[in-house]
Amino acid sequence: VFISILIMFSTLGALNAVIFFYPRLYYRMAQEKSFFRKAANVHPVYRTPYVALVYVMVWSIVLVTTGTFDILTNMIIFAGFFFYVLLAWGLIKMKRNGTIKAKVIGYPVIPAFLILFSLALLINTVYLQPKQTLIGVALMLSGVPFYYYFRKENVDDKKNAASH
Repeated sequence: VFISILIMFSTLGALNAVIFFYPRLYYRMAQEKSFFRKAANVHPVYRTPYVALVYVMVWSIVLVTTGTFDILTNMIIFAGFFFYVLLAWGLIKMKRNGTIKAKVIGYPVIPAFLILFSLALLINTVYLQPKQTLIGVALMLSGVPFYYYFRKENVDDKKNAASH
């Protein structure tokens, strides 16, 4: 019971962070024309990104109704560690290219360790839970068409602005 209560508080704390973070991320992406433009709308009284909050709510409902808590957390962990690999790899690449001049504590040992640990966890997840892994990868890749759609929209907007 005690562990269940701790998990509940941890989950509620993470949910609180998600409710604050993602709508504001979508709001900013909409301002940069990298997301649906309506998500940049701000409530006139409460000054919150209310349309972005609705987008997050709808997507959350879709995720919650299509999977269990364990499946969702496994997919999130898989995606998170996938992006940790990319982050550490990008850091090493940028340090080698000289793009980053600042001193990075523990470089290159800590980023290499992060890559190895994350890859081991990813391989283990693929081996033990191939279905959830496939679903997680599909969810991550579901953003690719949106990326190209909004990128095309931005190019078209710039062409229209240049022609006027």
